[in-house]
Amino acid sequence: EERFLAQGDILQFLEAILGAIQDLLQAPNAFIAIVEEGQISELVNSGQPFLESESLTKKIAELELEEGTYFSTDSAVIIPLRRANGEPTPEGVPAGTIMGILGIHALDMDKLDADQIDGLEILKSRALLALEDRGLQRNIIQIIEKIEPQVQLIQQIRASSRYDKTRLLLEKISDDEDIIEI
Repeated sequence: EERFLAQGDILQFLEAILGAIQDLLQAPNAFIAIVEEGQISELVNSGQPFLESESLTKKIAELELEEGTYFSTDSAVIIPLRRANGEPTPEGVPAGTIMGILGIHALDMDKLDADQIDGLEILKSRALLALEDRGLQRNIIQIIEKIEPQVQLIQQIRASSRYDKTRLLLEKISDDEDIIEI
């Protein structure tokens, strides 16, 4: 557990990224919507919220079908944070899947200089890294929770086997203690 980032740590990291984006682009407000299974699971704001979660949820389905790098609305630029090309993740998330949405209020992408574009790309990749790490950590924790009963059973048998090794190791495991497949 010491090697995992807590949910709060990831959210703080995303907030720091948003602050850096605001500084870099002189944007008054920004957000990152964390997307899980096509729905917004969490919304991280920096500044005043400027888009409704409901309108973002509708936009996710549209963004999944479009290949653009950003989309402009009346008040913001919406940037899908897509999983990089390559193999699906161990938890089965395919390349190109939207892991989050970055929204930047009052931004005109056409007026950005090269340094701002480069800086935005770096900050986007760091936000995506945090979102991918969050998904991977959640998957690892689910696997650990699944195998915990097996580990406890093995530890009990191991501890008891010091006294009567053969009988305990040959004893049938009850149906509710069956080995769990991962």
